[in-house]
Amino acid sequence: MPCLSKHDIVPGNRRSWTVVRKLGEGQFAEVYEGRDVEDYTRKVGCDVVCHKQCCTLITPSPPTQFAIKIEKNVRILKVEQRALAALQHVPAMCKLYESGTMGEKMFLVLEVLFWGAV
Repeated sequence: MPCLSKHDIVPGNRRSWTVVRKLGEGQFAEVYEGRDVEDYTRKVGCDVVCHKQCCTLITPSPPTQFAIKIEKNVRILKVEQRALAALQHVPAMCKLYESGTMGEKMFLVLEVLFWGAV
């Protein structure tokens, strides 16, 4: 069962994100296309990590596209978040816009460098 549904709102510390559609899933994560609630012209991707279910988010800047990733293992997402934060100075690295929690779920909002590779 999906962690998020179309039009779900993911509240962040700096801004909130709305789910547009599910992009895909793997054994450990789900990835969604997202949009900045304040600026619907900006697409976002999000990662969400959950303890028992799943959930993760990620976010970029206009006209950047965003992806929301939902991770089933919170510990893995925390490691991923720390690694991305440490590499933000690298030009080819996707931008980490937001990370946080929604109840028991952890999320990352990330830039999509190009569709097909989040």
